[in-house]
Amino acid sequence: MKDYPFIPQESGSPSDSIQILRLTPTGFTHQHKYFELVYVLRGKATRKMSDTAVPVSTGDYYVANPRSAHGYENLQNLEVIHCLFLPEHINQSLKDCPSISSLLSNRILRFGVPMDIPIADRVFHDADGSVRRIIKSMEREYAERRSGYIEMLRCYLTQALVYATRASETPFPHEAVMKVMEYLKCHYAEALSLDTLGQLVDYTPQYLSSLFSSEVGMSIQEFLQRLRIEEACRLLIHTNWSMTEIAAAVGYQDTRHFSKVFRRYQIVSPKEYRKTAETAK
Repeated sequence: MKDYPFIPQESGSPSDSIQILRLTPTGFTHQHKYFELVYVLRGKATRKMSDTAVPVSTGDYYVANPRSAHGYENLQNLEVIHCLFLPEHINQSLKDCPSISSLLSNRILRFGVPMDIPIADRVFHDADGSVRRIIKSMEREYAERRSGYIEMLRCYLTQALVYATRASETPFPHEAVMKVMEYLKCHYAEALSLDTLGQLVDYTPQYLSSLFSSEVGMSIQEFLQRLRIEEACRLLIHTNWSMTEIAAAVGYQDTRHFSKVFRRYQIVSPKEYRKTAETAK
């Protein structure tokens, strides 16, 4: 069993695309290039992710995006299993996929998950133990490393992600929330206000803000920022645009403000993110 902080081991082998670690976390906040599926075996804590803090306890699980700052506080006998993986472990064509939303909405996987349904950073509860059994099977395969274990891990990981997508499918009782999410997805680069969004669905800004937060688990501003930063990550990896061009393309006229927001979510600056992504290719 390992303690935080830890550094994912990289040997250049194809097996580096997935690693299974049983950990006893500390309050250390870290970030790395891997997607992370985390299952709480026992204990409880407050999980810190970007600028949010959510309680987790035995039977909870969640998925974290790559290069997102995360860690724990208020730990009480916490023990977790971390599955760190690169998107190419699931399918080679998914290499450089910047977020779990874009990965699960990719047509290659046929998950059928809309990109605007938030999955990363949400905590799900494994009520019947189905995900725990999958995670334990992954841990056993990774430890024994019998022939075909990489393919078995890929299959188990896909199963676990299916459970996460199903858990995220709780329908929103208010059509207005989905309408606002769709609008934000299409207009994230524009200057938006609560007044504008409220007029879109004929709700007062205060009521819409409260409704959105209760249904989605984050504020409208938080949802918008995540859309912008996710698109910025994609542009940093797949274009040679300048920081000024990328900032403007995702809705920030002030490059310094863009860099500050980006660093809050990704812990590194946009330039550092691009450099790390280029090195990893």
